[in-house]
Order: sequence, then structure tokens, then C-alpha cells
Amino acid sequence: MILAIFGSAQVLGRRSRRGNRGGISPARVIRRGMERGSFSRRGRRSRRKTGRWPALISRTDAGRKTARRTSSLLPSLHRAAVKRGMLHLTSSLLPSLHRAAAGCLSAFLLFSCTAGEQMPVLSVMSWNVQNLFDGVSDGNEYREFNPALSEWNSRLYQRRLERTGQVIAECGALTAGGTFGRGPDVVVLQEIEKAEILDDLALGVLKRGGYKWRVCVPGYGVVRCGVLSRYPVDNVQVRDCGTYGEHPLRPVLLFTVHSPAGVLRMAAVHWKSPWNGLEATESARCQEARQLLLALRADNNKADRGQDSLPLLLLGDFNTPGSGMFYPSALAPWQSGADPESAVIFRSSSPQNAGERGGCTVFFDPEPEADPEQPFGVSGTYWYKGKWQRPDRALMNALLLDGEGLEFLVCRSGGAACMQNRSGHPIPWRTRREEGYSDHLPLILFFVRESI
Repeated sequence: MILAIFGSAQVLGRRSRRGNRGGISPARVIRRGMERGSFSRRGRRSRRKTGRWPALISRTDAGRKTARRTSSLLPSLHRAAVKRGMLHLTSSLLPSLHRAAAGCLSAFLLFSCTAGEQMPVLSVMSWNVQNLFDGVSDGNEYREFNPALSEWNSRLYQRRLERTGQVIAECGALTAGGTFGRGPDVVVLQEIEKAEILDDLALGVLKRGGYKWRVCVPGYGVVRCGVLSRYPVDNVQVRDCGTYGEHPLRPVLLFTVHSPAGVLRMAAVHWKSPWNGLEATESARCQEARQLLLALRADNNKADRGQDSLPLLLLGDFNTPGSGMFYPSALAPWQSGADPESAVIFRSSSPQNAGERGGCTVFFDPEPEADPEQPFGVSGTYWYKGKWQRPDRALMNALLLDGEGLEFLVCRSGGAACMQNRSGHPIPWRTRREEGYSDHLPLILFFVRESI
């Protein structure tokens, strides 16, 4: 069943080719029951015999990877526990927890040792999957992914689904209390062709993930943002960002996730690519940034202003270094005395700066922490011309940093060793080789519910 949401009304209908071009337009929410079952050991063996990538890794491999990934997350969880007064959770306990993770083949559960209660954790993943198209020719594809004009076909599409699912499933081993192979709680993808791809992921290679809630932007160009969620999603809105030349810019997708850890308002973005040069395309990103702020201010939840707002997370591929090198810039670092006209949105690596500062809208922009268990330090999500860049970001408001309710814990880049080479660089998809994953690494964030 396809459910289109228009404001507060729910109307059955078909996906439109184009969204409304004047403001908030409907997004498509798909709610379908999940099929039971999982990948059997026999299925995994058969895939190995054919030389294809196994959809899920064996439990033994999963246990080793879980233990290794979990150990890198323990310091952050330990800091959070100490901050929350859980004095019995000390560093002397961490080796035991590491061994427990290896033995139980599951990720670390953060408990209060005095009360014995599990601390709810919400995991969120953002990933540009590098043009994920299905095997059907609709006439809107890029030429290299149009089966009628290229070598692209359904078999290659299935292989890409398997590779994409592998990365998402492996990132699930990082979740506090998560299970290897299930993936993070919320997955925000950029560069998917259509909503049906979310169905194929959720009901296929990721059916163990329980992604019953799926959201996709209708219309608006060739590729779009899509969301997989383990928890209920509502208040879905789409903000039109206008055009750049003759081509539509990708819209803002806003939605609210209701998780056991708390309610989170989110905005998924994919700003204009700097393919023709950063300076030449900065005006397009400024336009997208302005529409993002307008969408937030028009939001029913008043997400960016006042004490009645919800915790807010903006994430996706911003396609900018956020350095403020142009005037005006779409995204720039904030400092005291900054000119409000110099940028549309400001960012800061200091949590205390989040909010309205002298006419500047400032969001907290956490630096991803490197995984200490990896032999390479990953300081970005995109490797370009011999340097790490970070076009993929997660910006958040002060309500995720105030010590009450849902709280930001840690941000990681990478997280899926299968898609990184020996230097830690992402392995992009190559159709002729039928290999690779994406030219972007995922960004993974963890949030915990502050005890009341």
C-alpha cells in the first residue's frame, strides 16, 4: 500500500512525476509488513560457491567483526555513562565487555549497573550510494544506467543491491545493543533512482533489519533521497529548492522518527554537486540552504527556534567543504562577530555555539572520530585528488546537546571495512568490473536518551 501524506491528511494515491513547485509538497511513505525468515547457512554457502558476495556474513565472522567494532565504541559509551552518573561502569569493566561482545556475537549493551536498565540508543546512518538505479528502463536514467542504451541490466542491479545491503548490515555491528546484520536504526540514502529500490533493499538483503518505514522524495530530477527506518516515521514534508539553469535542484526531505530513545526531527539533503567548480555552483547551494532554513521555519514543529521545538538533525551530502571561501557561502564556520550576510548557514565544532548567534543560524557540526581499531585514520568521507574531503555532514541543534532527553553521543565515518581498500579509501562502484560499493563512505551517528 502506498500512502501519500498531505499535511495532516492521509490519502491513497500513486507517486507523482513532479512535486508541487511552490513550497511544501507530498512525500511518499511506504508501510508494508516485513516477510519472515533470514538468510540460511545453506544460502550463504551457495553464494560462496558461485563466487558472488554472500548477502550476510557467517555468525563466526560477525562475532569477530562485532567485537572489533564494539571495542572502538566503548570509550564513547563509557564517557557517556560517567557523564550520566553511572559510576559503577568504569574502565576496568571494558575488557570484560569486549570479551562478552565476542562471545555473544552481539554489540555492546549499555546498562546502568545499579538499576540494571538498558540505556536506549538511536543509530543513524547517512550514505551517498553513488547512483543506485534499478534494471528497468524508464527513460529518465543517466545513459550508463539505462538498460536500453547501455550494458546495465537487472543482474547488475541485484549485485548492487547486495553490495549496498552488505555495507548497511555491517554498519549495524557498530550500534550499541545492535545485532550484526540488522543495520542502523535509521538509514538516509542519497542518489537512489526511485522508491521501489527501498522496497527491494528492505524486503531483500536487509529483511532482517525490520525497516517497515520507508520514505522517498517523489519526482524532482533523476536521483533522490530515501529513508529506511526501523521506527515509525510521520510528519513527512518536501521543500522544493527551485532550479539551477534548466534542471531542478534536489528538494529537502523532512520527517520525524519516533524511537525508544526519543523523538528526532530530521532533514535529508543532497546539495548541488561542484562538478563545474565550487565557485561556479555555490549560488545553487546557497539557494538550497535558504530553502532549507525556510522549510525549518515553516515546519509545524518549529524545529529551529524556541523551547517548544524538537531535537533536529540535518544530514546528507552537502557537497561543500563548508569553509566559507565565497561570499556569500552556503555553509561556513562560525566565529564571534561573523557577518550574518557572509553565509546562509553557519557551523561550529563547539556544541555551546549552536543556536542563534548575532543574527547567524549556527548548528553543531561534529568531527567524525576515527576508529582506533582500523590501521588507517579516516578523517573524511570522500577521497579526491589525494586528499580527504567531508562533503557528508550531520548538523544538529542545541536540543541534542543540552543534557536532557535525546542526546548526541558520537559520530563516525566509515564503519564498513568491506568497502574500504588498504589505505582506507572508499571503493567506488565500477560497472564493467561488476565490483565496488560507492565513492563515499557512510557517516554514522549515535544518540542516547538522557535519564530523567
